[in-house]
Amino acid sequence: MSDETPIPTGAQLLAEYKRRNRIGKRNPRKRNDPKYCREKDLAEEYGLTFNQVHGLIWRAKQAKKLGKPDNTGLFFKRIPAAPYLTGDWMICGDVHAPTTDYALCQNMSQLARKLGIKNLLIAGDLLNLDAFSKHPPVSDRAYTVKREEHAAAILLMEWFEHFDRIVWTSGNHERRLSTKANGFMNIHELAAVILQNDPRLEVSERTFSLIDTGDPNVGLYRVTHPKNYSRLRLSVANRLALKFNQNIVVFHGHHLSKGYSDNGKVIADGGGLFDPEQLEYVQLNDTTAPLMRKGFCALRGSELTVYGEYPFTDWERVLR
Repeated sequence: MSDETPIPTGAQLLAEYKRRNRIGKRNPRKRNDPKYCREKDLAEEYGLTFNQVHGLIWRAKQAKKLGKPDNTGLFFKRIPAAPYLTGDWMICGDVHAPTTDYALCQNMSQLARKLGIKNLLIAGDLLNLDAFSKHPPVSDRAYTVKREEHAAAILLMEWFEHFDRIVWTSGNHERRLSTKANGFMNIHELAAVILQNDPRLEVSERTFSLIDTGDPNVGLYRVTHPKNYSRLRLSVANRLALKFNQNIVVFHGHHLSKGYSDNGKVIADGGGLFDPEQLEYVQLNDTTAPLMRKGFCALRGSELTVYGEYPFTDWERVLR
C-alpha cells in the first residue's frame, strides 16, 4: 500500500475485520482457524501499527454504541506495509554487488528456468554501498557507488531475461544510504538510479516480506534480513519463528542451513550470492568468525529447498 493511500476509518477496518471472520454469519471463524484475521494482520496489510488499528476499531465501536459519527480517520505516520507475495519464488540475498559470485547467480537463473519459477525475491544487500559505511575502508581498493550501481544494474537486467517479477527488500547495506542521508533517501531512490524506475522492479523499505503458501497447514514464510546476528546457525531464525509463529528464511548472517524451530516451523539460513574471496574485510583479517556459506532458496508451493556450493548441492545432477 502506497503512502498516498488514505488511512482507513475505524468503521472501515471494523467492517473488514467482520467480513473476513464472517462475524454475524452462521459459521464465524474461530480464533484457532488458520484463516482467522487478527488486528495485527490488518495492521501489516495497511502499513499501520497494531495499536493504531486496535484504537481505530475500538473508537468505531464506541461511536456506534453512542450513536455518534465515526471520526476516527486520524493522521498517522504511515510505515509502508511489507510485500505480501503469493506463488513460487526464487529467494536470494546478500548479493553485495559487485563482490558477487556470478557463477552461482547463473546457477540460480538456470534452476529457475528448469523449475519454471518466474518470480525472484532479493532479501536485502543487493549492493555493498561501502562509500556510506560507518566502518573506515581497509584499503584504497574500495568500489565507488557508481561502480556498485552499474554492477547491480547488469545483474538485474540479466535476471529480467528470465524473471517476470523481481521484489527487492532492504538490508543493512541499503540502510547505509538512508542513514547517511538522515532518512531523506532510501531504497526507492537507489532503485530509480539503478534501473530508471523500471516498473518490473518492486522495492520496499521493509527488511522482510511475507509469502503466502496457500496451504493453511503451512502458513506464511517470512523472508527477512534482520538486524540481529548470531554465529550459531539457525539461532536467529529459530527466535524469529517463536516470535512470529511463521516459517522463517534468514539472510544477513551468511550461514547456510535448514531445519525446524522449537515450535515446529520450517527455518532456514539462506546463505548469499556474495563472493568472500572479494571481500577485503574477510581476506585481510584472521578472525574466529564462522566461514561464510553461499547459497539461495527456492519456494515451490509449500516446499522450501536450500541450495549451496558443491557438495551441499550437486549442480551437475540438479541442472541435468
